[in-house]
Amino acid sequence: MPMETQRTIQIVIENDPDLKATLSAFRQVCPALSPIRWNNGKPIGLRKLHDLAYQQIKGIVRSQMTQTAIGLVKGCYCKKKRKKLTKPVFFKRPFACFLVGKRGRDARLYPDGTISIWTVAG
Repeated sequence: MPMETQRTIQIVIENDPDLKATLSAFRQVCPALSPIRWNNGKPIGLRKLHDLAYQQIKGIVRSQMTQTAIGLVKGCYCKKKRKKLTKPVFFKRPFACFLVGKRGRDARLYPDGTISIWTVAG
C-alpha cells in the first residue's frame, strides 16, 4: 500500500491581487466560525458546527477551503486546549491552508516544479 506524506510548505508570493483576496477571504471564515464553535463556553461538535455555520460562510471561499477552516477551528477547541480557554479563539496571525492534490483540491504541484493555486478569481 502506498504511503502518503504530509508536509507544510511556506510559500512567499508577492503582489498577486487574486491570491491576496483569497487569503483575506479565508481569514474572514475562521474568525466567523470561532464564536459559533465556542457556544458560550460549551464547544459544539464538528457536525453541528458544520450544520450551523456552513450556510453562513458558504461562497466566501471554495467548498474545500470552507471544510478546512471548519476543521482548523474545531482543532482550536480540542479537550487539551479547551481547559485553558476563557473566550473564543482569536486568530492573530494571517494564515490560510491550501490542500494540495490531483482531485480538485485547492492547489496542485506539477512535475516541472510549478504550483497552481485556486483563488477567488478562479
